[in-house]
Amino acid sequence: MAKRTTPRSEAREFATTSNQAVSRDAASSTAIDINRQLSQQHRDDEMERSGPSEDDIRRRAYQRYLERGAGDGYDFEDWLEAERELRGGLKADV
Repeated sequence: MAKRTTPRSEAREFATTSNQAVSRDAASSTAIDINRQLSQQHRDDEMERSGPSEDDIRRRAYQRYLERGAGDGYDFEDWLEAERELRGGLKADV
């Protein structure tokens, strides 16, 4: 059989329940923030190990193309040199 509660105990139960909910929400929010930080750190570490992305290489190759005066016919060389610069850690002239 269900226990009958008085208004005072109902208020006490509500206060306890709502405090626990707030505590759980705060803990959940903190856990989410920590997970985001760890995920970002993991992505940064992975980027260091794997090197520049294809988009990074593409951007640098395009910069080289523009630096050459936008002349056609050297796209492959621009790509290889951009890749070499970025993977080798050479600082590209930006």
